[in-house]
Amino acid sequence: MVRKFTVFIVFILGVQLMCSYSLSAQGTFALRGTLVEDDGKTPVPFAQVALFRKGTEGGDPEAFGNTDIDGRFMLKAKAGTYILKCFMVGFEDRMVKDIRLIGDVDIGLIAFEN
Repeated sequence: MVRKFTVFIVFILGVQLMCSYSLSAQGTFALRGTLVEDDGKTPVPFAQVALFRKGTEGGDPEAFGNTDIDGRFMLKAKAGTYILKCFMVGFEDRMVKDIRLIGDVDIGLIAFEN
């Protein structure tokens, strides 16, 4: 009897864990892009990128990170409308407004100005 009860409790806890994991993953999408110099070809490695929910640009970003050696980045955030800010020493800051994240989005090339 005790063994059946223990198996039942473990089963219930497992189901709860799986449900909470799947619910937390719902509505999270990837934003991808590539930062390049103004020539449109040369990647900008190790630049900082930050994703702000529209209307909260002065607050904490929803997601942030760095570009890789090829200037590519990928940020994950929940569905919504965002502003992407890109920063790199030696370049003018770059902002991309009104990014609607309702699925995975690739915004392509973003050119920095020297």
